[in-house]
Amino acid sequence: MAFQAAGSAGINTRNMSSQVPSPRPGSSSRSRASPRPRSKRFDSPTPPKRAMPTPAYLEQSSKPAKRNSWSQPLLVILDLNGTLVHRPDRYMPPRFKRRAGLDIFIQTLMQKYKVMIWSSARPPTVDGICRQLFINDSRTQIVAEWHREHFNLTPQQYDAKIQVYKTLSTVWADEKVQASYPNPKDLGSSVPATFQKTRWDQTNTILIDDTRLKASSEPSNLLEIPTFDGSSGAEDAATLTKVLQMLEELSLHDDVSQVLHKWYNSIPKTGNLCLDIKLQEDPEAQHQLQTQCYNGPLTPTEIAEARKQRRKARKREKVAEKARARQIQKQEQRLAKQYPPPPTYTPGVVASSTVDETNTVTPRTDLSSSNSFPPHSPSSPSSDSTPGGTAIPTGYDVNDKVKRTLRVDGDADDASDRSPSPAASTQSENYLLDRLEESLKTG
Repeated sequence: MAFQAAGSAGINTRNMSSQVPSPRPGSSSRSRASPRPRSKRFDSPTPPKRAMPTPAYLEQSSKPAKRNSWSQPLLVILDLNGTLVHRPDRYMPPRFKRRAGLDIFIQTLMQKYKVMIWSSARPPTVDGICRQLFINDSRTQIVAEWHREHFNLTPQQYDAKIQVYKTLSTVWADEKVQASYPNPKDLGSSVPATFQKTRWDQTNTILIDDTRLKASSEPSNLLEIPTFDGSSGAEDAATLTKVLQMLEELSLHDDVSQVLHKWYNSIPKTGNLCLDIKLQEDPEAQHQLQTQCYNGPLTPTEIAEARKQRRKARKREKVAEKARARQIQKQEQRLAKQYPPPPTYTPGVVASSTVDETNTVTPRTDLSSSNSFPPHSPSSPSSDSTPGGTAIPTGYDVNDKVKRTLRVDGDADDASDRSPSPAASTQSENYLLDRLEESLKTG
């Protein structure tokens, strides 16, 4: 009846049944639901408009920089991910790897300057990273901790991954930030009484970030450093140390934007300020830089040229030192050939000499076998003694006697093979024995 009524009403029951498909075995009603249309919330939002520098800002930053003999207060604004740390994932609490030398870098910053945090991460992430970086009472000294909520984003932009811009004019308009400017009485005796600054502005604020685009509204207040991706190579190990040196140099000028403006103009547009700028590190050159008032401060190109000349001078000194070392080594070798070292004593062998009848010196070796004669007795310096007590005159060659004895023994062995000599031989070494042998044979 229901189908008939529907048919009479002009409704296509076939289409009606197709709109409600039959459930499959084991499937739930939620899995059968048709996909929801994509909400506008998930569409890519319109990115924020890029802020550009004002004409007044560009005019001031392009003026010549003036260098002082004292340091002015600086407000240093730090980025977190990619600048100080590398966060590989989105786990909470945040896990990250620190840049080389980060602890000393933060400690030095907190002692010399006013420090502020401004990251594009969400508030829990910024809080979790700062909780691990700034321990003990150092976190209470931070001027402000700004996060994603300080970019004036719409709800769609806040949830999307888009390019954001850090406008420093927003920082300078914040009363809490301005309240952190030090009291002139706390600046020390080195600051002259004519110093009248009482606020943070373009002349004393430095943003440290790894993306130049973020500081498009105040490009001459950015100190750009290489992006930290978790690997700390040989070049990255000294990045934060060089940043401290650059901050020290910037604090000696009336307007940091004027110095950074000149630095950026001296490097390629695709270069990195921290890597390409060469600072003057020689104390004597620094003193000359401070006393050079009539021509104004040196330009970055002149500073780089002076540093190049110092490197050449150090290289020439090293070459001269190596040449002197080679000369000394050759002289020592020449002296060693002229004056050889004395012979060393070898146990068991005593070098001595005897003088024969022709006054020629012949070496004698002390025999160490059981049949050899004992050494010279100190009780009788003029004669040697045999084991039997026979005195051997001084100068008597023992080796010669042994050789003759051995030769006589060899002649005695051959005596039975040769015929007896009828006449006495006066040339024989043992004349008496030959005569006795002949008498026995004849008798």
